[in-house]
Amino acid sequence: MSHFAKKNLKQTFQEYVTTVRFNQALKLLLTTNMKLTDICFESGFSDPRYLNKAFVKRTGMKPEEYKICRIVDVENNQGQRNPIQSQIFYTDEEALDVLDDFTRTGSC
Repeated sequence: MSHFAKKNLKQTFQEYVTTVRFNQALKLLLTTNMKLTDICFESGFSDPRYLNKAFVKRTGMKPEEYKICRIVDVENNQGQRNPIQSQIFYTDEEALDVLDDFTRTGSC
């Protein structure tokens, strides 16, 4: 899996897992009123400090600061958002090619 992630996702498997967790935490942060510790565990982070570190690395802010900035940003832009894009998306054809390559060779 590590080689597959590195070749096809352009990141290590651990970076991919952190990205998925971060995106879930971001979604919960912006769409719920959950406490940060609940968001942490709900999104798969083992420790609130690790969640804070991931937020600072990706946004330059702690989660609480990010949420406040997003609320102000949304109010100033009349609801128009530009969410952080931290995932790589493939077209259906590209995804099938990647999976076909993986099944044919058994590795990446």
